[in-house]
Amino acid sequence: MFSRLSQWVAVSLLVSGTATGFLAAAPAKAELEQGTTLVLAAPAQNVDVRGYVKGAVALFKTVGDRDSNQKRCMGYGSLTPDHTLQVSQKMSQVTLQVRSKQQQDTTLVVEGPDNRLYCSDDSSQGGKEAELMMTNLKAGNYKIWIGTFEPGAGFRYTLNVKSQP
Repeated sequence: MFSRLSQWVAVSLLVSGTATGFLAAAPAKAELEQGTTLVLAAPAQNVDVRGYVKGAVALFKTVGDRDSNQKRCMGYGSLTPDHTLQVSQKMSQVTLQVRSKQQQDTTLVVEGPDNRLYCSDDSSQGGKEAELMMTNLKAGNYKIWIGTFEPGAGFRYTLNVKSQP
């Protein structure tokens, strides 16, 4: 599961209800599969999570119409979160980027432990792939939905998670 060893980090994964914790030589960039709970702790981490989106349900009906900055929560995804990000301590910054081989029009919705919503439709560079930078995150679980701008569209994606403690 891990390649290109470069630094020691503590990683805990919750896969299908089974907790596994270990301290191992982990790469600066680990790759995980959809449905895992990723635990972020110091030091900074850079992790890719792969998955598949099928735009079945309007995400605003699942999580809410607007985020805390009044930005619309757009896109179509699943009723349940695609990923869970467990922040074990306060983080100064976490950046999420969705990438697909065909550069599909993606959306991103995150619900924080205090029910705060974060929504993104495009990247900061103006591309169609969603990107979201969250600052001053509290410890807790963050539910992540990956969406597609077009209802019914389906494709594989990679979610990149970068953290700064």
